[in-house]
Amino acid sequence: MRALLLLGCALIGGPGQAGPPFVPADDGVVLEHLPKGWRTSAHPEALAGDATAALREARQLIGRSRSEADPRFLGLAQGVLQPWWNRSDAPADLLVLKATIRQSQHDFTGAIADLRQAVTADPKNAQGWITLATIHLVQGRYDDARRALLVLVRLADELTVTTLVAQLGSLTGHAQAAAEQLGAALQRHPNAEPTVRLWAQTTRAEIAARAGARDDAERYFRESLALSSTDPYLLAAYADYLLDHHREPEVLTQLASAPPTDGLLLRRALALKASGSADRRLLTSLIGQLDERFARSRARGEAIHGREESRFLLQLKDDPAGALARARANWEIQKEPADALVFLEAAAAAGIPSAAQSVTDFIRTNHLEDASLRPGSAPVAASSVAHP
Repeated sequence: MRALLLLGCALIGGPGQAGPPFVPADDGVVLEHLPKGWRTSAHPEALAGDATAALREARQLIGRSRSEADPRFLGLAQGVLQPWWNRSDAPADLLVLKATIRQSQHDFTGAIADLRQAVTADPKNAQGWITLATIHLVQGRYDDARRALLVLVRLADELTVTTLVAQLGSLTGHAQAAAEQLGAALQRHPNAEPTVRLWAQTTRAEIAARAGARDDAERYFRESLALSSTDPYLLAAYADYLLDHHREPEVLTQLASAPPTDGLLLRRALALKASGSADRRLLTSLIGQLDERFARSRARGEAIHGREESRFLLQLKDDPAGALARARANWEIQKEPADALVFLEAAAAAGIPSAAQSVTDFIRTNHLEDASLRPGSAPVAASSVAHP
């Protein structure tokens, strides 16, 4: 268990400043306090020879990581899967979970390799194709996403497929049609699996927000919040929408009891600064926490916070040159509308808008429709697109 906890801590860092990892001298040293209510059905050693049990345990841990936005569970899931991690004969379902973990770490190249191996071994593995299409959408590889969807349409439920198709359409010049198709699919499937329905409804809200349809976006976000008022992805997307329209007090209310993830802490800090709040001590504290978290992430060589750190450097640290560097590196990895926006804003603030020419070319080539990216538009935030 000590090795497993070390792996979990390595993914998120421990308290204090960034530095070399601490390795205790004996098993009696407490490395990390696990989240309240956490437990495993078995120790990793007991699962080492049972792929089915390991898959079940890893799925539960990954699901909890998503629902609670707690990356420690990803480290625990990786520990459970470790006996098969580097095996060439790993089962397809295990490869998909491995890819899911690597995707969460923004190791998209490794994740795609795992997924291609998985769907080659099991061409009817729907989750493999879903994850593959999602990664291609995040990376702006729309032709590859379209090919994955052509396979997936025969394997997955209609609402899942329609949500992915709507995401693709909304990013390639067909936002209105995508929104209409997704709305119709939601009406046809009122009793869909809750997480799928939440994903579809949130996607619908984001499409409306990017199209500048404020009334629709507001309604869809509120319908999403009625399904789940604690989903970290939804909270971040809605907070960005509120920030775009200068509704900072609502952001602060919405996030007052939200989990302290990097993304949600950033949005709280942005709302505090933009609102001119008198609570300077809280703002200073949030900036300090984010500074430390980003430093630890860089020390670990991670690339998972490029967009957030660029926004942090530009809007909270007044460092346009640093923000531009992070935005440029982030753009090499992922190309969602929010990544485009932060790159454009950083380049403009640094006084060299031509530095983001690749973003402008990408928007033009793919006919991306986004009110935030239109000439003369300068919102303070932008929402994400892909739901993991």
